[in-house]
Amino acid sequence: MEVYPPGAAFIRGEGTTPQECEESAWAKYQHALNCSDGSGSHDWEARGYRNGAGFCSRCGTFGSQVFTGEQLGQFCRICGTGTTYHWDTDKTAGTTTFLCEKHYKTHKPTCHSSHNRPLAQLLAELLDEDS
Repeated sequence: MEVYPPGAAFIRGEGTTPQECEESAWAKYQHALNCSDGSGSHDWEARGYRNGAGFCSRCGTFGSQVFTGEQLGQFCRICGTGTTYHWDTDKTAGTTTFLCEKHYKTHKPTCHSSHNRPLAQLLAELLDEDS
């Protein structure tokens, strides 16, 4: 069973019956609400997520939208605004660039490699055979 309660973005309750799943989810939710240091707040870590999500280092709770683009050091390559909206990694160059929602539609990267587009490669091969 998966639940999305306030104070925890996602909790999976596991068990062999619906009752066990609900009890498991409830126990995890109580654990999240009473994070181990007793402060009522979590110590968020991004753990490689770029979409603003994170995990509490103390209780393991998963949270969405706990980081901003600014906090993650992710800035739109067009306007410089912090963003978690879109990123593109160039594995050859070892670089990652970011685009905010406003600039994504007009500046999104185009994929020219047929290696990444097998249907385009197949179509090109079929058209070459017909010539």
